[in-house]
Amino acid sequence: MNINPDPMLTGKVKHFFKDGLNHLGKPTHDFVPDINIGGLGVAPWHNQIKFNEKTKELMLTPNQDPNVNKTYLNGELVLGNQPLKHGDWVLFGNNQLYIICVPPNEIDKSLLDYEDAMW
Repeated sequence: MNINPDPMLTGKVKHFFKDGLNHLGKPTHDFVPDINIGGLGVAPWHNQIKFNEKTKELMLTPNQDPNVNKTYLNGELVLGNQPLKHGDWVLFGNNQLYIICVPPNEIDKSLLDYEDAMW
């Protein structure tokens, strides 16, 4: 679920993971990601998230050069495989901020503040 600087837009974009690999990034003429995430600093093949439907486990894997096409997990640059859990903040590129929601868990509303997440 997205987190936006405008509180009225927070939670308006939700992406659902399919079982297995989910490729994230910008679409191009020859590549369409499973989850389209545009914006500054987002590459066509930005990263992938593997979802295990049975266990509800998520694993984030950065692209080939995570120092150029950056992804941050809870404020830390992701350089290798990272498990994701409910309530984690993930920043793709420069400003595409999302929070991981694993049903049936509820999100603490205090985690939805863009300014807090970006610091």
